Amino acid sequence: MRIGFGKSSKRENEQLEQINIDREKLVKEVTTEEKLQAARYIGYAGLALFAGFFMTIAYSVFANSKTIAVDATVVNVSSKTTTTGSGSDRRTDTIYQHRFKFVDENGQEKTGATFGNGWPSAFDVGEVVSVGYYPDDPEKIRIRSWWGLWEIQLLLLAMGAFLIWYRRFAIAKAHEEQFEKAPD
Repeated sequence: MRIGFGKSSKRENEQLEQINIDREKLVKEVTTEEKLQAARYIGYAGLALFAGFFMTIAYSVFANSKTIAVDATVVNVSSKTTTTGSGSDRRTDTIYQHRFKFVDENGQEKTGATFGNGWPSAFDVGEVVSVGYYPDDPEKIRIRSWWGLWEIQLLLLAMGAFLIWYRRFAIAKAHEEQFEKAPD
């Protein structure tokens, strides 16, 4: 048996034409004003990220000013794994805890801990690390590495700068399109 495709019937052509008309009604041309408004909102998001950048810098400077810098030795690295969800939504997170031994400003040996994220352990047992401890609570430790202190701020700065740059680019592009569409 042979199946062949002939010409479309008049009814099929009418249906196809109606589908194309309906699609044109659904797909609306975005106006220049709508593009400019979207670009402004993107710029506002970038400014909010910039504000977050400055706020987190202020917090980091404040929190670090309360700590006393010492060299500490890693005495223990432990991890805790938690699982949430089920099936395809199942997620496993590992949190690393580093326990440090150090000598405080009074010459007393103290231990303190800090928590990490799901990345593999950053420090090995026996490694000497620069930390900051709070005199009123030496159990709390802040690792004093440049990246550890400023990673969130740098991320906020980069994202904010990109969104503000993109806002300027999008506004310039929208004005360029508007100028090209303008009648001579």
